[in-house]
Amino acid sequence: MKILVINNNTRHLPRLLKALAPHTVHVLPFKEITPTSAHGFNAIILSGGRTLSIRKYPLPYAPEIALL
Repeated sequence: MKILVINNNTRHLPRLLKALAPHTVHVLPFKEITPTSAHGFNAIILSGGRTLSIRKYPLPYAPEIALL
């Protein structure tokens, strides 16, 4: 399975990637999302993050929300 992991600056990324090791995984920083970022993937995983609250700062996450 091809999986896209959108990294929201989680500190748990190494553990997440280890858990997904049987699959083909591509990691994309959330700031680099484009409307076609998910093309060709079977699944998308949004990592957690603690740098910005989506409720207080929705604009940085707008491309991620639009992708979904």
